Amino acid sequence: MTEYTVAAVFMFVLGIGANFAWNPMVRKNPEALLAALGWAALAQLVFDNLTVARGFWHFNDAAVSGIRIPFMPVENLFFGMALFLFTVLAWELAATKTGKAFKSGFRA
Repeated sequence: MTEYTVAAVFMFVLGIGANFAWNPMVRKNPEALLAALGWAALAQLVFDNLTVARGFWHFNDAAVSGIRIPFMPVENLFFGMALFLFTVLAWELAATKTGKAFKSGFRA
C-alpha cells in the first residue's frame, strides 16, 4: 500500500513548508528547526526500532512500503517528523498570538 507512504511524506513536506512560511522563529533561525528535527528523528529512530525489535508492537506489512530503517517502516519516521513539525508550528503560532504564553529561552 502506497497511500500511507504518500500521505506521510506529503505531511512531512507540508510541515517543513508551513514552518518556513508561517513560523517567525524559523524564518529568523532556520538552523534551530533543522537541528531540533534531527534530534527528534534520532530519538524516534532509536526508540521505535528498540520497541519494534523487542516485539512491543509491529507494523502490518500489507499497509507499509516495505522499506525499513532497520526495523521500523520509513513511513513511521515521516509521520513522526510531520507530527513534530506541526507541533512546533502550533507552539510558535500560539506564542506569537498571545505574546506571552509558551515563552522559551530558545529565540533567535
